[in-house]
Amino acid sequence: MTADGIFWTRRTPQLAAFLWMLLLLTLIVGADLKAPQALVGNDYHTAFYVAGWMAAHGQLAELYPQAGATTFHGAPFDLTVHKMLPGVDSHVVGQFMYSPLVAYLFAPLSTFAPAIGQLIWQAFNFLLLALSCYFIADLTKSGRNVKKDFSVLALFALTILSASFFFLPIFNTLWLGQMDIALGLLPMAAGAWLLSRNKDLASGLVFSIVSLKPQFLPAVALICLGLLLHKRWQMLVGLVLGVAAIVGLSYATAGATIVHNWFSSLKISEGMFTGEFRNPDYLAGCLPLSILITASPADRLNLKPVAYLVTAIGLFANIAMVVWLSRRKFEPEIWLRLLIVVSVLPIFVYSPRLLTYDWSLLLLPISVSLYAGKSDRLVTGLLLALALLVDIEVVLQFTATTYVCPLLLTGPGTLLAVAIVVMSLDFKSSKS
Repeated sequence: MTADGIFWTRRTPQLAAFLWMLLLLTLIVGADLKAPQALVGNDYHTAFYVAGWMAAHGQLAELYPQAGATTFHGAPFDLTVHKMLPGVDSHVVGQFMYSPLVAYLFAPLSTFAPAIGQLIWQAFNFLLLALSCYFIADLTKSGRNVKKDFSVLALFALTILSASFFFLPIFNTLWLGQMDIALGLLPMAAGAWLLSRNKDLASGLVFSIVSLKPQFLPAVALICLGLLLHKRWQMLVGLVLGVAAIVGLSYATAGATIVHNWFSSLKISEGMFTGEFRNPDYLAGCLPLSILITASPADRLNLKPVAYLVTAIGLFANIAMVVWLSRRKFEPEIWLRLLIVVSVLPIFVYSPRLLTYDWSLLLLPISVSLYAGKSDRLVTGLLLALALLVDIEVVLQFTATTYVCPLLLTGPGTLLAVAIVVMSLDFKSSKS
């Protein structure tokens, strides 16, 4: 395939996507420079900037509430957020639920003004997104008959990068300064790329980075399960070694007490949508949370067993899909792409703590399915419908939060994801 024929057969859609990407990037940069106070409540400011400042000033002990605490409200980190950032609304609760290693990552950025630090982080995130798209392009190039020439492959990656901004969780993640690209999309795309080159041990080491964003770990575990069922155990070894290295480095740099407080804070996060000081309901981005918030705040604790049951059923069904896939015969490249789609796409059905910006991870399975070629038209239509559904939710979050109903996203989204997976497996099976 020539450079002009990659994905779109005409130049106009490619140019339109590129201009759309530039427009959204200009909006991000303009907001950082022209209206920094309006963004002071963004996650970068209230979590990563403050955590980086604490790491740089030897205050890691105040990153997390003490063991046994039941809320983030009034904890040292929350108090520091409001002290350092007086423009943050009083109802916002400062919370940091990442590894202390992540706090060290942001220490250099804490030397800049918050708005400048956020702009640097957003620019770095954009580069990581571009690298993710390159891995996706290389992973799917054979399905698109793309030449191995670097310039052609780079243009294919640029096409994917530009089109990714039509999937608004990508913009949302960049806007908020979140970690989903650095700790989710990039290691998942890089790990899948390494698997396509039969470098399973290295892929496991890369996939282990996702442990710093535990909400995404079930997808990694399912990919590992699929490989084990094909008697490819090297990824598991790499994954275990990588996670052990991350935990060991955390203990070495922060100390046992701080690491234990970090683990304890993950339990507190279960009350993100049920406690007195809870996150806005419109942020819920997974089916269990969406069901939970249908009840009044006072009754949500009673509905938790239902949410846990949905999590268990969804995870069991996803495991069954991976097992079914492992028993079918496909060409190796097709099998790997299907494993990625089956393992990652349904994650919002059962992972209990996903928020809407976490949907940026779905760029990987959607891109793999759309760009790999030989896709059924109905499957393509369902994928685009899912992306449109998510985009509508993101737009409402920015413009009219009172009209946001997460269950209207995750409910139909679940049906679409199941249909996409089932039809993809059936289509590929019939063609194999």
